[in-house]
Amino acid sequence: LACQAVNTVVIEDQKWKGFNTDGLGAMQALGCPENKTIMVLGVGGTAKSIAWEAIQKKNNVILVGRNLQKTKSVAKLLGCEYLDFNKRRIWSEAPYDILVHTTPTGMQDDECLLLDSEIPENKIVFDVVNKKTKTALIRKSKEKFCDCIDGKDLFYEQAVLQFMLWFKKEG
Repeated sequence: LACQAVNTVVIEDQKWKGFNTDGLGAMQALGCPENKTIMVLGVGGTAKSIAWEAIQKKNNVILVGRNLQKTKSVAKLLGCEYLDFNKRRIWSEAPYDILVHTTPTGMQDDECLLLDSEIPENKIVFDVVNKKTKTALIRKSKEKFCDCIDGKDLFYEQAVLQFMLWFKKEG
């Protein structure tokens, strides 16, 4: 896999084959954007898959990570821009259309990775964290009139894609 991350395996010709449904599932949850600037917070497997698919759809991707070396490495792998999360003023003022949060922050608690001043106004905010209640990022983004997509939408789109892979169905 080009994004070097697997979340789905199937057996084809008696061999295991890996796929990743994060990227395509995220693009479908976002309405398949093209020619947008997408800022992806995080550089793990989900971030890589989403960034890779976004690039394939002719979007400009900016990766923002806390570990600068890993962020640079992933950006080089994907061929996209990157910014250092620790230089908050620089990345929080960068122009973008869509913010995608892929870190585990907010999964176990009600934490928000972003300061209130860093939450954009009137943008699309996608938090891949899937939990019963809205994450702090989604709640705070709605207060700033953002269109919000949460992890449940990604989870649904992934399930459809995984079903198609496992049972050889066409989309």
